[in-house]
Amino acid sequence: MFFFLGVVLLLVVTPAFGLGAVRYEFSYAGTVEDPTDARWMFDYEDLTAEDKEVVQRAMEGERFVFQSDGLWPGPGRGDLALRHQNEWHMFDRRIYFGAKTLFGIASIASTLAGFASIVESVRRKIGA
Repeated sequence: MFFFLGVVLLLVVTPAFGLGAVRYEFSYAGTVEDPTDARWMFDYEDLTAEDKEVVQRAMEGERFVFQSDGLWPGPGRGDLALRHQNEWHMFDRRIYFGAKTLFGIASIASTLAGFASIVESVRRKIGA
């Protein structure tokens, strides 16, 4: 029973919580001369009003963390270069596991519980 519980925790519960802990960070990296290193290049005026606000606040030093990649400015994933006032501005967009979020903590706890259940199962089998 402990072995089954451990496997379920590791293969089902942990990945489900882990997906909830994925975060999407958007931050300003500064101006660049050559934006060809960016995966995406756009003109600032092509952004929506909401995206323009996020970009302006990021240029002022604010770091944004979203729960979905559809919420950060621009399409897709990867670095973003925006042409604004005749300058190219580079923005970093990175995906990470938010270990300090509720889902991150739950994912780590279920991983530990899963391993503990499997170890207990093996211990009981050997000791029996």
